[in-house]
Amino acid sequence: MTASQRTTIGIGTVLALVVALLVVVASPANAATATVTNGNDSGAGSFRDAVDQANGDPTIDTIRFDPGLNVKLDDAVVYEGAQSLKIDGRGSTVRSSAAAMPATDWGTGLFVSNGGADLELKRLRFLDSFGSGVVVLVPGTQTGTQTTVVNDVDIRRAQFHGLFVDDQASTGFNTDGEPHPGCTDPHFVESSATVNVDIRNSAFIDNGMLDPGFDTSLATGCPQDFDGVRIDEGAAGDLIASMNNVDATRNLADGTEYDEKGEGSVLADTRNSTFDRNGETVPISDGAGGTVEDLDDGFDIDEEGPGGIVATIHNSTANSNFDEGFDIDADG
Repeated sequence: MTASQRTTIGIGTVLALVVALLVVVASPANAATATVTNGNDSGAGSFRDAVDQANGDPTIDTIRFDPGLNVKLDDAVVYEGAQSLKIDGRGSTVRSSAAAMPATDWGTGLFVSNGGADLELKRLRFLDSFGSGVVVLVPGTQTGTQTTVVNDVDIRRAQFHGLFVDDQASTGFNTDGEPHPGCTDPHFVESSATVNVDIRNSAFIDNGMLDPGFDTSLATGCPQDFDGVRIDEGAAGDLIASMNNVDATRNLADGTEYDEKGEGSVLADTRNSTFDRNGETVPISDGAGGTVEDLDDGFDIDEEGPGGIVATIHNSTANSNFDEGFDIDADG
């Protein structure tokens, strides 16, 4: 390869290679599989039981559903293990049961991973969650790179975020950088790790469907900022995210938001994706007898502190959003 040929390699190619290298996860030689055979909330053969098996047995690195199950959960299924875990839904659906109570914060959901493990979800639907749809909470002790792969996953009508990956301690949940002291971050933790999220062939639609009983009397900043996809990264480490063939439509706040604070940078590659009709929010009190409606975007990147943003967008659209279509901001 000549020097002139080397200079023509695009940043999109570089990002794709970085992501491809980061998402390769090796399986231990003695790896085992837990199987989901029914749609019950708990008990033998349930999704909860399979995850509990993985929590207690580090050789279990795969959970496989029988095809086409309809799982109804009363509350969150929580994975606490440190070993990499692949969950293959094989076309199954996970949703809230009639007995599920609405969550009071966005740090819980139908499935939560909080042990720092690399995670792969595929061929699953998460519907009508009492909290967020899928939540990945990065431990404060995490180092290296924490990778989440989402492939052929459909998350709709979650009360809060659709997909929420959190490695950032914030002083108050915010909309467009406006902190609110009355809001408490449910995962006030950040690590030195790089967060890497790879989303393919997936949909995030109608998320942020707040329960009618949820308090909307607070001034702007909370609790309106609920996105189709939300990735938060703080302290050291980068936020690396790729999307290919993703539909983020009609979410309450942003269709997709990447928020990076601290020393790291945002490296984002987006291809063949749609971000339409997001950001309507709802009117909330301004504390003076009036209301505020802080509208949001189709696709939003916010970066604060040292570091920067490298974002490539290919063959993607952002139409009829209530604020910007693509909103990319670096502060400092």
